[in-house]
Amino acid sequence: GFSEKLWSVRNSCTMLYSALVARMFSNRQNQTRQATDVSFFTLFPNLHAFFLRELEHAVSDPKCLYYPSLYPILLILQRLQPCLLSGSDTSTSLVPFLPHIRALSSSGVLKTRSMAAQTIASIMTPDQLAQFISEQIC
Repeated sequence: GFSEKLWSVRNSCTMLYSALVARMFSNRQNQTRQATDVSFFTLFPNLHAFFLRELEHAVSDPKCLYYPSLYPILLILQRLQPCLLSGSDTSTSLVPFLPHIRALSSSGVLKTRSMAAQTIASIMTPDQLAQFISEQIC
């Protein structure tokens, strides 16, 4: 959708994305809220595989600096909190996204690196984040 050549299709994708974000991440008082990975991917089960596939495509082509659906996916993932009680259910877990987002954190595009870093910080549990930081330092 976001990579379509027709403006009307890209515009429709933008409106759908806006409606999804408004419905999922805001309440009636116009205050933002964060959803857990389990609640989000339970409501939208096809998005997990779609997000993973899109991130794989964005990472697999190093010549492609700008991948159209990358920023909307990273923005949604930034708003998700990892559910500490979810166990090892890979259909709702944020763990499969981490290798791809880590690869994006070394992108040649500053905004992509910045968004990848923000996404890593928001979707990792505190223990995972501490281990990740120590791996990056050493």
